[in-house]
Amino acid sequence: MPPFIPKSRSNAVESVYLHGWVRDMLLESKTSQNIAVIPRVDPDEASIPLLSRRIYANRRHFVKITKFFQVHNYSVYASVKDSQHQILSSIHSQMRF
Repeated sequence: MPPFIPKSRSNAVESVYLHGWVRDMLLESKTSQNIAVIPRVDPDEASIPLLSRRIYANRRHFVKITKFFQVHNYSVYASVKDSQHQILSSIHSQMRF
């Protein structure tokens, strides 16, 4: 008897690695080996990441949202973490009614 596959699992899940921007980054890193896919952050800048323009300007710096703490008055408070540090972050919207 063939295995039963529920309808919810019949569709393949799209991987984040199939997105175009990841492919472009990998191709760019292959053509220029001196550019890291995700560049390292200096410890001095990582100690105060909220004041580092280099961290905010780097479009390749990935963080993972580990926990949402509060949503209040169009502001989101969450903890985010990268490969070395975990910080509490707040995201504010400019929309106010």
